[in-house]
Amino acid sequence: MRVYKSSSVVIAIGLLWGAAVCQGQNVSRPAVKFRTIMVPQSLATEVYGINNQGVMVGPYSSADGSHHCFKLAAGKFSRIDNPNGWFTGCFGVNRDGAIVGYYIDTSFDRHGFLYANGQFTDIAPPGAEQSYAYGINDRGEIAGTYQPAGDPNTHGFLWDGTTYQTLDVPGSTATGAFGINQNGVVALFWARPDGSEAAATYDGTTYTKFGVPGAANTFAYGINNNLDVALNWNDANDIDHGALRHAGRILKLDVPGAALSYTNGINDHGILVGSYLPAGSQTLVGFAARR
Repeated sequence: MRVYKSSSVVIAIGLLWGAAVCQGQNVSRPAVKFRTIMVPQSLATEVYGINNQGVMVGPYSSADGSHHCFKLAAGKFSRIDNPNGWFTGCFGVNRDGAIVGYYIDTSFDRHGFLYANGQFTDIAPPGAEQSYAYGINDRGEIAGTYQPAGDPNTHGFLWDGTTYQTLDVPGSTATGAFGINQNGVVALFWARPDGSEAAATYDGTTYTKFGVPGAANTFAYGINNNLDVALNWNDANDIDHGALRHAGRILKLDVPGAALSYTNGINDHGILVGSYLPAGSQTLVGFAARR
């Protein structure tokens, strides 16, 4: 599953297809070791979530064109399918193995879900026409994105197990919430009035805006307890790249030889997960990486 960018901030479709900006001197390219993650016999694999135990989750497509969620734990892949949908994608996993994602039903509506103890629970703020659950922390707080009925734009949300809180970056025309750390700090991306998009974090009080210098658009996906943020960005030619925001610096992270790179998640040990498109290929491949 690749999250396409638009003026609605996040429109998730099928697999495969006044900001405080960091200065140029705060951009570097660190040495990174990449490891390929691919579900056996899959057509495409993407990794979005990783917990501190190293359990990874993401969506993948099979050779027959079907779409599923995978969990990779202790070197073993397992498949997860929401029984109410023909498409299931997973994006976040916490210490207890609870997983969040969304499924698509036969009417092509998107529904966020929590998968815990073998049970699926729908996650959607009241009045949501479409919902996506993207991040979960060890306290069970869930970050996601929803589109209310009659509203063409999206909004972020935070669910604490009882109450939904809408998250809208000030000055934005639309907001999407993705990752959440153990302290409840949320990674977001948001649309400016001119249609471009930038990243932000929200700590319960303050929205902090930022972007990759020189990027046409920047998207914040994963966040850890050290406030490291996994980023995606695209350049003036609309080529996608990965990046990491660490201690206020932007570290650009492209898989060697890739036509496109996406950095989607990070845990407290600094292990990054994402996906890339090998040069000359039409198939996305997952990865795990560390500096």
